Amino acid sequence: LKINHIFEDKKEGTTKAYNKGIRSTQEDEDIFLTQNDVRFPKLVDKDGLEIDTCWLTEFVKMSKFKHCGLVTVQNLIGKSGPTYQDGCPIVGTFCMYIPRHTINMIGILDEGFTPGQGDDIDYTFRVLKMGLRIQILRFDVVHHRQTIHEYDQEDIKLRNAKYFKTKWWLDAES
Repeated sequence: LKINHIFEDKKEGTTKAYNKGIRSTQEDEDIFLTQNDVRFPKLVDKDGLEIDTCWLTEFVKMSKFKHCGLVTVQNLIGKSGPTYQDGCPIVGTFCMYIPRHTINMIGILDEGFTPGQGDDIDYTFRVLKMGLRIQILRFDVVHHRQTIHEYDQEDIKLRNAKYFKTKWWLDAES
């Protein structure tokens, strides 16, 4: 596996940072989005013995399934609430594997959600609207959420939820 790391000193939010990373890749490369507060496991078999494989390889394998749009892990698939589209599945960008064909179909993250909050809901929604599937790996990762995000504020969340509903012509009252 070829892995590129991009470290950014200028803080413009996760949406722009992720897109910068996506734009820096080759046209045939898949993308794996994560953050610095996510811990990935050593994989073990049913007897508790470590499996001689990398967890990232499992994302790659799962992305090859027919109609795969995104890959994540079982404990990080969520559902959006009524502020966005009630019950819509969410793959968080802190553990999102995007096959290149998905990016070619629907593009990169919508920077209208800058600095963050809701870009993952929007991207998952777009993937599902294109008839693609979310593939879920049967292991967990730990998202510590110890990093304090400047954009993790209620007014930004509400503004981005309104942007989502306007973008998708969803009734603001539903």
